[in-house]
Parts: sequence; C-alpha cells; structure tokens
Amino acid sequence: MSIATRSINLCVRKRTTENGVYERLLNMPSKTDSRLWTLASNITKCIVQCLCKLWLETLNTTKVVNKETFLKLTKSREPGRGLVTVSNHHSFWDDPLLWGFRPWSSILNLGSPCRWVPAAKEVCFKSPASTLFYTLGQCIPIVRGHGVYQEAMNQILDKVNTGQWVHIFPEGSVNEKKVRWRLKWGVSRIIADADVTPIVLPIYHIGLDTISPIKTPNWLRVGKTVTIVIGEPIDYTNEVTRMKECQMSSEEILKAITDDIEEKFYLLKEETERVHFPRIGLTFPRGVSSQVDEKLSAANGTDVTSQPSNGR
Repeated sequence: MSIATRSINLCVRKRTTENGVYERLLNMPSKTDSRLWTLASNITKCIVQCLCKLWLETLNTTKVVNKETFLKLTKSREPGRGLVTVSNHHSFWDDPLLWGFRPWSSILNLGSPCRWVPAAKEVCFKSPASTLFYTLGQCIPIVRGHGVYQEAMNQILDKVNTGQWVHIFPEGSVNEKKVRWRLKWGVSRIIADADVTPIVLPIYHIGLDTISPIKTPNWLRVGKTVTIVIGEPIDYTNEVTRMKECQMSSEEILKAITDDIEEKFYLLKEETERVHFPRIGLTFPRGVSSQVDEKLSAANGTDVTSQPSNGR
C-alpha cells in the first residue's frame, strides 16, 4: 500500500465514529481539514467534470444559451456575495452532468469555483464508500421531508454566507413526468436568511434524461440532443429588505420569493422548449413564442411583495 493510500485511509478513519458511521463526513469537512483532503477533493471534482464534459459535448450534442452570464457570475461577484443556481431535475445524473458545458480552463483548474449541492442522504450516502465520494465532490446530505431548517440547509446557508456557489433543485426530487410542480421553499430560505442576499441564476435543461434515463437500464447514452438555457440573474435584495421592514412573517416571505422564482423558472422552461424542439425536429406551438416573450418581460419587473401570502 502506497504512502498516499495509507494517508487517505488514515484521513478517512479519523472521520469515522466508533460505531462505523461517517459522522464527520456527513457534517462536511471544514476549512481546517488537511491539505490531503483538499487535494483529494479537487482531484475527484476534476476527474468527474472531465468525464461529464466528454459525455455532454463529445459523445452527445449540446447547445448552451447565455453561457457568458453563467461564466461571469461563477468567476467574479461582489466580495462575500454568494451565487445560488436553480435548475429542473429530470434525471439522477443532472448534477454533475449539467456542468459539463464549463470550459476546460475552469475544469482543469483545481482551484476554480465548484458548486455545493444538497444530495439525498438515503440515495447518495448509503455506504462509507459512497459517502466519501459524494463528500469529496462537495455534496451535502439532505433528508427529504425534514423541512427547510434542517442541518443540511444550515450548511448550505453557511456556504452562501461565505460567498460560495450553491446549486439547488427546487422541485425537491426527480420530476419524471416533467409536469409543473410547486417549488420547495428551501431556495427562498437561503435567499431570505443570507447575511448578504445572493444572486439567483435560473437554469433549465432538456435532454439530460435521454442521456441518463431514470428507468432501467439506466447507463449513460450517446448521440442525444441536449439544450441548456441560462436565465438572467435575479437580485432579491430590495424585495427581502422591504418585506422584513413590513414585518411579514417568515412563511409569507418564503412563499413570496418561491412564487416569484417559480414563475420565472417555468417561463424559462418555455423558452428552453422553443430552442430545443426545432433541434429534434418538432415544431414549437404556434402563438406560444410571442406569449413567452411577453411573460418574460412582465416577470422581470415583478414585485414579489405584491403577491398573495397564503401558506401551503
């Protein structure tokens, strides 16, 4: 056994409790962890991202709209200001496969920003090996159904408060039927409770589920067509300040923000369909194109504080 392997195993054992549960891993490594851990994490992310880029852009055909906005926000923002990207969830491998469109310069740079993402604890953290892999890949174990104030969401909030990039699937789970779902409140909790209101960047993709289908056999496919549309950044600073000054309840604030994101999110879906359908030989429904343009223009000026505050 090499020195490096023994060192990694020692690092893992230190994160193991007496009963064999990787408690330290599930709570995520801190900045004070060893350089070896940081190096292992960077290498893991680099290898996975290289494979994703190969699969997304070489073995399949992918079109990305408004990529420049995404690249600009992931590289530079105001000091201490986090980035929250939100996207639809159509397949198990949406993350990390989605990020295969990033340039090689970012992927091969071990110090380049990488997203933190909540991942289902019961799916991704079932064994010590999978726990180690997903933790090295900057995944945070979340328990679905435990609400927006669980420990995983607190950790996500901590990342945003230190100016890092977090990705959220606001639908809450894989939307196999691709129907409109009410978005979960987790993303709005991060926005409302952050020390500095993060930038929100909506993303919608179509076709990733044809590469990585949910139903068996679910091995990765080739020769498929994927469309990814990056929306425009959203700044909720003024809205959050106004709602708090009006002494709106936490539930009212979370609902107002979530409803606004949901409206923009599904308008982005229609925009993505308008780009994707002609690429696979389908016709976008007549009349919808102009309606989408009108709705997008109206949504960009939405005042979230004017929306109904009924709970759900």
